[in-house]
Amino acid sequence: MEPEQKYIFIVWKTYQRRVDAFEKRLNILPIYLHCAWEERNALHKLLSYLVKSFITLRILIKLRPKVFFVQAPPVFPIYAACIYSLLFGARYIVDAHNPIIYGSFWSRMPCLSLILRKSYCVIVHNRFVEEKVKAFQVEYSVVMDVPFLNIPAANCFPNFLKKNDLPNVVVPCSFDRDEPLDELQKATWDIPGVNFYLTWYKEKLSAAFLDGFPSNVTFTGFLPLDVFNGLLSVCDVILVLTSVDGTQPSGASEALSLGKPLVISDFEIIRDLFPCGAVYVDNNGKAIAEGIRVALSNKDTLSVEMHAYRSEKTRQWREQVDTLANKLDLPDLCKTD
Repeated sequence: MEPEQKYIFIVWKTYQRRVDAFEKRLNILPIYLHCAWEERNALHKLLSYLVKSFITLRILIKLRPKVFFVQAPPVFPIYAACIYSLLFGARYIVDAHNPIIYGSFWSRMPCLSLILRKSYCVIVHNRFVEEKVKAFQVEYSVVMDVPFLNIPAANCFPNFLKKNDLPNVVVPCSFDRDEPLDELQKATWDIPGVNFYLTWYKEKLSAAFLDGFPSNVTFTGFLPLDVFNGLLSVCDVILVLTSVDGTQPSGASEALSLGKPLVISDFEIIRDLFPCGAVYVDNNGKAIAEGIRVALSNKDTLSVEMHAYRSEKTRQWREQVDTLANKLDLPDLCKTD
């Protein structure tokens, strides 16, 4: 690549703070591919994979990068990356989220081990997944999520905020299989004196399931970034749930970024990544509701802990990204601070 050019990073999402952080630290240009209609049902999602595979190949052939980044899951962008690389002698770097390495059908897709071994490097998110990726016998590097800094004060207040004196709990969802949504639903009934705001595309949920939530729950739908930031900045607690060990939820990094008390599923890796400012809960309705009560009662203390840990977390991330850049040994990859 010419020095003035950037390394491209293909991501099959609308936006992701992790990629935004890479862009700010490294000389990369994110290319986001997402179709709003793909969230309607499984058939639309499958069709979107075909459409985006074609678009990915077209972008690569047009730009002709010699080295580029691609994120998974799903696995199809890596398939496209591998095809392009075989045709044009390029190298690809895979930002591998946990399901591509273990615990889901993505990790069992045809030829996955082969295409990961053909990659220049596989980026994983924490030490738990690091142990899993060793089985693939690939070159890898660990880069966790980083707190996003310098978010402006909330100047885009969501118009759906309820005008009452109840505390606000934001649940940044993806409505995926690893989220214990049935237990979350029970928790919302158990603690009626709280406003819950569940983000992401509610079209992924059935009408019957949506109707099973009480009136203190608001499904916001997908939010523009400024509105989402505004919602996070005015909330009292951020709730993040997962049933899969080794997960590094982005919602937890958002709580750390804003110094918000966090209620989160209790796993060893979670305690390792977020050792303070959090209340750890079992994935059952009663425990989740009680964790929210504890977080609200200790809101000021938890917030102070979150703010204090943010700088240390950012330092660790910078070290990991610099290690990745040195390992890749690519000209003009690193930006100056």
